Amino acid sequence: MANKFQITISAVDQATKVVRGIKNSFSGIVRPISNIRKSVSGLGKETGISSMIGRFAKLGKSGAEVGSKLGVMTGPMAAI
Repeated sequence: MANKFQITISAVDQATKVVRGIKNSFSGIVRPISNIRKSVSGLGKETGISSMIGRFAKLGKSGAEVGSKLGVMTGPMAAI
């Protein structure tokens, strides 16, 4: 019984070692991408591009709402 228990612990330890190695490797790959994202985000804030993009998105949404309301009004106006 004691041997079986030791084998199970040994297998868990080996799996943990592999999982940690994969995690560290993945972290090394993702870190530069994360740094680039932060740099681009900071550049967007400094230049005002991010706020301009938000305004254009809001303008597009407003335009879509106006278009849908005009579409609703077309039926009654055609009847006149």
